[in-house]
Amino acid sequence: MNELERHVEKLFRHQPDTPETQELREEILSNLQAKREDLLAQGMDERAATEAAKRDIPSVDGLIDDQQTTNVERYRMACAQTVWLHCILFWIGTLPLLFTGYGWLGTVGLGLSVLSGVGYLLFWLLHPVMQGTRSLAGARRRKSMAWRIWGVFYAVAALSVAAMTFGSNLWYGTPVTIEGPYQWAVMASRFYVPLLTVLIPLTVSRFAALLPQYRVEG
Repeated sequence: MNELERHVEKLFRHQPDTPETQELREEILSNLQAKREDLLAQGMDERAATEAAKRDIPSVDGLIDDQQTTNVERYRMACAQTVWLHCILFWIGTLPLLFTGYGWLGTVGLGLSVLSGVGYLLFWLLHPVMQGTRSLAGARRRKSMAWRIWGVFYAVAALSVAAMTFGSNLWYGTPVTIEGPYQWAVMASRFYVPLLTVLIPLTVSRFAALLPQYRVEG
């Protein structure tokens, strides 16, 4: 795979694999190759010609109609199932915390699992067949935003926990004493609890991944 082919692959990495996008991919690659050949014929060296051709098409977002006709109710039901399964995973993830000061999160996880399970059951029993349009680019933006927000949140949370746990040792010379595995578990749980929130961006990512599966052709 040459440099232009890699550039085109990067342009389409978040686009759905449909006959339309495949045709556009081949057309763009052909145009970029023709552009590079023209620049080479004008005396430009190969590397500069390749970079100039790549700058010609930096994005395909404006070239693709990303509004897809979607089976909305089946998509919503799949999203409801995802929420239910991720709530169960959250509940399972809280089980190691039962004997720490965060044991109450197990009750929260169980409650969320039950509520989301009831919601999924209602979707399954009552959903009508309905079509609508959904934006693939919008779903990808929400996915990207969710991961960015979570990354900032966890970094801040982890640094705050570290400051509270080890700050006295750094600033006042007071040693941090950990006696036995239980205290190790308690300290580790302070970092572990914020990590459980990773299920939020994972859920949003799953929503984006599910959307193309419920495309209605024609």
